[in-house]
Amino acid sequence: MVAAGNGEGVVSVARRVVQVERAFLTQAVGFMLGRGIRQFLDLGCGKPGVGSPHDMGRLTGPAVRVIHVDYDAEVIERARRVIAGTEHRYLVCRNVTDVSGLIETCQAAGMLDARRPTGVVAVGLLHLIPDANELLSRYSAELPRDSVFAASHLTRCFKDDDSGAAAKLIGGPVYPRQRQEIAEMFDGLALVKPGIVALPHEWGTPAKSIAGAPVLAGIAVKQ
Repeated sequence: MVAAGNGEGVVSVARRVVQVERAFLTQAVGFMLGRGIRQFLDLGCGKPGVGSPHDMGRLTGPAVRVIHVDYDAEVIERARRVIAGTEHRYLVCRNVTDVSGLIETCQAAGMLDARRPTGVVAVGLLHLIPDANELLSRYSAELPRDSVFAASHLTRCFKDDDSGAAAKLIGGPVYPRQRQEIAEMFDGLALVKPGIVALPHEWGTPAKSIAGAPVLAGIAVKQ
């Protein structure tokens, strides 16, 4: 855990979280594109500094369809300004936990082709949701084979005294989980080797033990 009585330690950890999550996002999207994924669900597009509409557009390119989802109407309005004038970019104001409703809305509006594999990006999101344990599984149930899922998650890296400061920096109340709990979120999916890893990590290389790593992540495929 990170102790920070004056808040400086919390700021340092929060910055590191953003840095490693942005690097993970780049790798995850690249992996998905390499597998032929050409439509993405960007869950929680208002996450501070990570996975923003600008980031996703830069990584996917103009020919790829990206659906940005957030429950905050102000976030959606800011995102609308970011993606103005770009093709194949969509915004949906909805709670990401309303999985069936979200998928139905996207299909009905012609944003999502449910017959095609989808890349589901949940970077910097799941630790902000108290009941996120089965969220990836619920999305998997709605999407076809060969869809790819990428998620990162905070571990127990802040002491209780620092939780308020961490929430302000990271985007909301934090619900950290242990490695096994995070691994179970990918149940029913085939984790890409080496599985759940501490960030930073370069996919395609063996996992390394990183003492005190604040973020774990995984990429998985629906088979």
